[in-house]
Amino acid sequence: MKIKITAALLSLAAGIIHGMFIQEHFQEWWGYGSFFLLATIAQVLYAVLLVVPMQKPLDRTLYTSGIFGNLTIIVLWAITRTMGIPFFGPGAGEIEEITFLSVLSVILEIILIGCFLVLLRREKIKA
Repeated sequence: MKIKITAALLSLAAGIIHGMFIQEHFQEWWGYGSFFLLATIAQVLYAVLLVVPMQKPLDRTLYTSGIFGNLTIIVLWAITRTMGIPFFGPGAGEIEEITFLSVLSVILEIILIGCFLVLLRREKIKA
């Protein structure tokens, strides 16, 4: 249960960081702001879902989708910091700045993915 609480706190923290930048990104373009809004909602919702008891098949689905969702955010972060914002909006092609909070968010998401992998392994062992 401790790993679920840890994962919930990691997801909540990453969601809060994304939430801090919603307004700034909406000022740049509605698409960027929408992405940050959705990332915030998803990560905060995951924090809640991780502490609510669920049936085992739903747990596995939650962990797996959490891995892919957070991995997608990390990959997009890496792309926007190395090659530039892909395809969309007024900032397309611009390389985003690497900031302390963006790196912290990625670190939290990497650890969160590790927690999900451990939880998936535990579910497999129990089955």
